Amino acid sequence: MLITRGRSSVVGLRSDVKKLNGQVYTPLPLAERMLSLVRWPADRNGGRLLDPACGDGVFLEAAVKKVLRLDLSRQSKSEIIANRIHGWDLDAKAVAACRDRLSGLLESNLPGSSCLPKLRVQSALMPEDEEVFSCVVGNPPYLEAKRMPDELKDVIRETCPLGGRGAFDLYTAFLDRALRMTRPEAGEICFLVPNRFLVVAYADALRRELLTSHDVGVIDLSTQKVFDDAAVYPIVVHASVAASRPKYRVIAEGRNRSLVSMSSRGLIDRLGGVMPLAPTSQAGRRLLARTLQSKTLGAIKDHAKVRWTISFHRAGLRDRYVFQSRPSNRRHAFPFLGGGRFSGNREVEPYRIDWAGSWMDYDEDRARSEGNPLPPLKLFSSPKVVLCQNSRRARAAVDRRGYLLKDTFLAVVPVKKRSALLEWICLVLNSDVFHYLYEHIYGGTRKGGSYLHFLPRYLLPFPIPEPGDPHVVKRLESSLSRGNGCSREAERLVRLAYGVDRAEADCLDSFDFPEH
Repeated sequence: MLITRGRSSVVGLRSDVKKLNGQVYTPLPLAERMLSLVRWPADRNGGRLLDPACGDGVFLEAAVKKVLRLDLSRQSKSEIIANRIHGWDLDAKAVAACRDRLSGLLESNLPGSSCLPKLRVQSALMPEDEEVFSCVVGNPPYLEAKRMPDELKDVIRETCPLGGRGAFDLYTAFLDRALRMTRPEAGEICFLVPNRFLVVAYADALRRELLTSHDVGVIDLSTQKVFDDAAVYPIVVHASVAASRPKYRVIAEGRNRSLVSMSSRGLIDRLGGVMPLAPTSQAGRRLLARTLQSKTLGAIKDHAKVRWTISFHRAGLRDRYVFQSRPSNRRHAFPFLGGGRFSGNREVEPYRIDWAGSWMDYDEDRARSEGNPLPPLKLFSSPKVVLCQNSRRARAAVDRRGYLLKDTFLAVVPVKKRSALLEWICLVLNSDVFHYLYEHIYGGTRKGGSYLHFLPRYLLPFPIPEPGDPHVVKRLESSLSRGNGCSREAERLVRLAYGVDRAEADCLDSFDFPEH
């Protein structure tokens, strides 16, 4: 259940307690939309539905309403509601509120009937037995592992081998349990989860499992105000066991039709199982699909390494190693980008570095002895592209001076000597084409303020074309770095390399790009 910073909607729970447990409940129209995606109940003899974190019962209400709309007898509807709808929750007060909610609904629609879904105070992470359901739906709790009690983390790592990896979140544990509780021949899952599920490392194994065995559909809700004051961007993930070759699709909100459909195997091979989001325009969807499926485009990792830079892990080290003027008695002093305490990453703009004047004593032996090892100096002394790690869109510049970089920046270093390679990577990273594709492939990195994360694991497999004429590329980058060039000419060159056609160019020209 989505963590927000608002008031509690659960009887008897304070807002701070609700947030600690990752509890916020879903609007009924969204729950009904999600229930419309699933096949359940396909017929009167179909399997059972479970909400494993039912809270006050919004998904169970949507399930009951779906049954009430079926062209079945009163007796058949009562049987489905009483025997094939299940709700679990750890909070006894929430389960009581759920029972009251459903009792009122059924009294209004099936007066005199004693049917009621099967409700239980129980944790889905510690089931009493291995029950099997045809469909598991809901909005599971969101809670980072670092905020969990140690006992809960231990239970999750034991019972959720896919969802309890790395710096996992509670919702991935619920997804893991849902996979294990659904029928292997025809199981179905429909969960509301954070958009970061599409990209984060701790969910790699879960995404691969879904893409390998299920048809997966995603509804992107990140641009809609589904929750008041939400701390994350939500998506809907709908997965049903694949009858043949699994497919991945992105669904248009409000219309049950495919926007982008692509091979799940292709996503695993090309992006390591990352799940992209869909452009709204047909031309944009074509550009994305063609880029991901192209056999002529290589990857950034074929040309360069993307490296983490300098982190100060221990308190007080910055003050001892970073100076606002060159220290006269330090023989390891080098110019340092990101050295100002509140400088952020604005020293790097597209094609241009505006050094603020900080220096760093790069004494590797001394730093290592103090428990803060530094990257090899060669990483910085070699020519490289400097890329801002967090920004609304990519900002990159070629560095030939050998600046040290704080970890607000990444170093993109060529793996082989090739004319104009650095300049070409810089042109691509600053282009509209790159942003458009990156925003949709890795939209799950987006956080508050619409900032994207540019991280090595996302950049390395990113599709990139071979550079064009090296003389033209070098001239363009050089002019742009001096503030004399035309970025439209650089954009034209990048679009040509990606094979952008006229309709796709119109799509890019009309897209609302954020400022650098």
